[in-house]
Amino acid sequence: MAIKENKGTGILTPDMSIDDLPLDLRDTILGKLPKIITKSDPDFAMDDFMKNKLATFKIKKESEDAAKAEEDRLANMSVFGKMMEKLKTDADARQKFFDQLGGIGAEISRPTNPGEARSLARDLIVGSEQGEKRSVGKRQAEAKTLADVALARQRANPMQYYTTAMKELSQQAVAAGLVPGTAAFVTYIGEKLRGKGLSANLASYSETLKNLNEQLLQAQAAGQETETIIKQIKDIQGLITGELGGTSSSGSNDVPYKPQ
Repeated sequence: MAIKENKGTGILTPDMSIDDLPLDLRDTILGKLPKIITKSDPDFAMDDFMKNKLATFKIKKESEDAAKAEEDRLANMSVFGKMMEKLKTDADARQKFFDQLGGIGAEISRPTNPGEARSLARDLIVGSEQGEKRSVGKRQAEAKTLADVALARQRANPMQYYTTAMKELSQQAVAAGLVPGTAAFVTYIGEKLRGKGLSANLASYSETLKNLNEQLLQAQAAGQETETIIKQIKDIQGLITGELGGTSSSGSNDVPYKPQ
């Protein structure tokens, strides 16, 4: 077969291939082609994107496997095992269980009154009921203590109690998926304020105060008149103070807190 010659034009005609080029020109062209790196190549390396994707996948897979293993573990537990798991993870259930055990032990160990008909089953039932009453009594006492503490704080410094309550309830509302400023958000806050012994009106007053403060900042930044907004702010602060039953213990009617 005749060897085709390249005349130095650097152009391949349709009937030519890379093998038809002179060796020096062919080597030059091949040398400029991008190198294809395979996984078996020692220079192979994943980029950061792929590394992060693989790491994220691994973490997700491990989390899913752990959740599935825990689900299977709980599903395969015996009745006694599930009860022990409940006692291990639930403090209220654990306290109730111990109260019932104490009630049963006290009922079984007490002396029998003259003419009294007793049985083990009867003692178990009566003792369990006594233990349940003890648990209810403890919960009622704890709730009363919390209510007394809240009332004492409210009376000591109504404004601080209000601002603290607003901050806590706003965080709870956001955690519940409510959007600040919406009607649902304000309604949620109002209902929770009633549970803390405060007026539900404070929720809407607080939202209005927040909006007025934002308007004041915008007006100041734009160099606009602010006297009207300041008067509206003071009016709302007066309404809030009135709902709280007077002035704050600090002697100021200003409401510095801006609900988020």
